[in-house]
Amino acid sequence: EQRLRQERNLEARSTTLWSIAAYLIFTLGVSGILAFMGRRQLMSLSDSHAKALQRQIEHAEELLQQAWLRNGQTRLAEQLLGQPGLERLGHSALAFLTSYLDAPVAAFYVREDNGSLKRVAAHGFTPISAQVERTFYDAQGLIGHAAAQNRVIQLDDVPPDYLQITSGLGQASPRHVLVVPLHHDGQVTGVVEMAFLRPLVKRDLELAAIMANNIGTALHGAVNRQRLQDALAETQQLNEELQVQQEELRTTNEELQEQSRVLSQSQATLENQQAELEQT
Repeated sequence: EQRLRQERNLEARSTTLWSIAAYLIFTLGVSGILAFMGRRQLMSLSDSHAKALQRQIEHAEELLQQAWLRNGQTRLAEQLLGQPGLERLGHSALAFLTSYLDAPVAAFYVREDNGSLKRVAAHGFTPISAQVERTFYDAQGLIGHAAAQNRVIQLDDVPPDYLQITSGLGQASPRHVLVVPLHHDGQVTGVVEMAFLRPLVKRDLELAAIMANNIGTALHGAVNRQRLQDALAETQQLNEELQVQQEELRTTNEELQEQSRVLSQSQATLENQQAELEQT
């Protein structure tokens, strides 16, 4: 009986050990599977969260960029309010662009009736730069090419002798140049040229496309007002000349009337003398 009991105890112990081992193996397997699946889910959630966060960041950047563009468009419209002349319009536009885009040097060109582009305003020019060509014709230089093709020209890594930017502390050479044609209803009305010390980014080009139409429309109106003022001045001059001619004609008419009166008096005198002679 003792031997049987020992055998049963050994069998029970062995069965218990195997049961415990099987349970541990099963538990470890299930835990591993759950851990693997949980890790995959966590990785998936992490990727989804990262993608959502990236989308939010991109959306926020897009909103900031749109707000920056709208703010620039609003401030540009404020700068162009009223009915300024060509030079005042050019200086106002350059004052905004150089400040908003951080461009230390800029120039404003207006298309004239003969098709040439004349510089009417400049910002940050040195005396040497101011002596550079002031008028460009079609397909002449970057200004003429931009106007002839009606497209934005961007230059990167320009040579150091292209232009010098000077201040009280020193001087530097711009590394990037942007030439933007101004247009109204598809017709080029002028050109803006800007030089930068920093690289150009996407929003700079987007603002350039917006301001090309806005400034081009304002420039078209300023040119029409200038032409109207010139026509009015010419008409006024013609009216003044006509008034002078009318005054001269009136004076001549009065002189002729006086001469006619004198002739009439002379004729009356002659008739009286003739009557006296006939009576004599």
